[in-house]
Amino acid sequence: NGLASYQLGIYEDPIYGKTTSNVLSQLLLNTPGPIFNDEPEIETVTLSIPYFSRLDITADDPNTYLLDSIYGDQPVQISVYRSNYFLQDFNPDTGFEQPQEYFSDQGDLFESFLGELIFEDISFLPSADAVILNEGEDDEEVLAPQWRVELPTEFWKELIFDMEGSPELSSNNAFKDYFRGMYFKVTPLSDEGVLFYFDISEAEIDIAYTYEAIDVADTDGDGDTTDPITIRENFGLSFAGITVNVFDSQYNPAIDILLD
Repeated sequence: NGLASYQLGIYEDPIYGKTTSNVLSQLLLNTPGPIFNDEPEIETVTLSIPYFSRLDITADDPNTYLLDSIYGDQPVQISVYRSNYFLQDFNPDTGFEQPQEYFSDQGDLFESFLGELIFEDISFLPSADAVILNEGEDDEEVLAPQWRVELPTEFWKELIFDMEGSPELSSNNAFKDYFRGMYFKVTPLSDEGVLFYFDISEAEIDIAYTYEAIDVADTDGDGDTTDPITIRENFGLSFAGITVNVFDSQYNPAIDILLD
């Protein structure tokens, strides 16, 4: 834990063998104690994890990117679970004076605490394509390449929106105990796979929702301050808590002999 970058995926080294990299991470509320107004309706819940990339200045298309720190070219399956393992900040063996350390060989422990399956990407392979939001509209936005997927809205409605005003959402310390994290588990689809490095501080979950209100400010300029209008808002969660990379390495038997 506490790494500058993390890795997710499967890499087959021609000499050393295969390594599967999974990730356990805490989520934090961007705004603790959220107020969503009356009868909010979630439109989308989007998970985004940007790849390391740079613009290709030699390409004719200004939105052409080159990916970096990606190894392999065969798809894998990524399953995202709710984790029931509590990642504590401080080590109780030191009287809670030293930070708790986590290690890359604790995958079996973490997986014994897996909760419900939140989402599955059954054939994941990084793409160098830019992500274009609201294409062709006045508010079009171009994002660098990233793993960007829509999560099921009902899960987040029950987890957060239905808990509005509860102690569980009052602070991030309370939220970390309530929702202990997400576990990203990779499964091979062939003898090979793909692995990418990423900056966890750039990852996020964005919840877009709407609610009905009265246009008391007369935003449409028609002189009527009693019109019903639909307000669109966003609520975000970051992966700014503890994150742990765990590895399952299947070494080439010849390497084991050399190590002996």
